Amino acid sequence: MEIRTQNYPRPDIAMVDLIGQFWRREDANLLEARVNTQLPSCVAVVLNTERVTFISSVGLGSLAHLYKKCAECEKGFLLYKPVGNVKETLELSGLPSMIRIAADAAELEQELSQH
Repeated sequence: MEIRTQNYPRPDIAMVDLIGQFWRREDANLLEARVNTQLPSCVAVVLNTERVTFISSVGLGSLAHLYKKCAECEKGFLLYKPVGNVKETLELSGLPSMIRIAADAAELEQELSQH
């Protein structure tokens, strides 16, 4: 999986793009390290999952762990644009009851306006 940090119009929002298949422990570790570097200077972390093609239980566990870590630091945590089988897997896992999901730019802006 490829992990990229992108500039978001608000400098206090950490936007991280995930690209490819999210299934290896190494990917989870890299993502956690990337988020850890962003936490001190942001009010919310947004994971853009639009280009994730597969997510395994390792990926789901990583998302739950990152959500918990952000909550402990009083930071927001959102998933942005999950699609296809990734969206279905998230729904089956029950994570949307815990982690907020924005399906489009308008929903993202609405969610981020609370931070």
